[in-house]
Amino acid sequence: MIRARGFKVLAILGQERRDSTADVPATLAWIQHILPLVRSDLMGIQIVNEPAYWFPPEEYAAYHQKIAALIRSLAPDVPIVAGDFSAQEPGQNTLEAWQAMVAAGVKDYDVLSLHLTGVTKKRHLDNLVQRLPGFLPPDKKIWITEGDWGQLSYLRQQGLKVEEAFVYTWNDDVLPALIRRPGGRLP
Repeated sequence: MIRARGFKVLAILGQERRDSTADVPATLAWIQHILPLVRSDLMGIQIVNEPAYWFPPEEYAAYHQKIAALIRSLAPDVPIVAGDFSAQEPGQNTLEAWQAMVAAGVKDYDVLSLHLTGVTKKRHLDNLVQRLPGFLPPDKKIWITEGDWGQLSYLRQQGLKVEEAFVYTWNDDVLPALIRRPGGRLP
């Protein structure tokens, strides 16, 4: 169905330490099996969604390096998406948490992921716009992998070069997915 309609997939290989990282040999075997089958359907691969909630920086860096090397060998043309931090402070899912992971050794990624679902204050986005360019290497892209309510257009207006935006929706969301649009209003 995905191929027939021309869609591409942002694949997330793991969510937390109890799933993909709990059994690394099984995860490696699964990746070796599945990536060749779906490679042409992928617009990006994310190793772990929101790693700051589940891993200390050094542990995530070691896991990321192992999985990134395997992805590069099986799907070298598919971007690796990493980061997953929010514009809201405080919390675990912060730019500082991602910076600590990079300092611990996470280097092999192509796209920096922003999670902006629920961020409705311009001051939070402005703070991100001020802090991110000093940290972002020039060869990395920026995607909003969880967003809503107009963050894409606002961040672009502020000069941040966001290339893609994905609307976040979940089965129990009170708002229908049609209301959440990257071009929507920002209060």
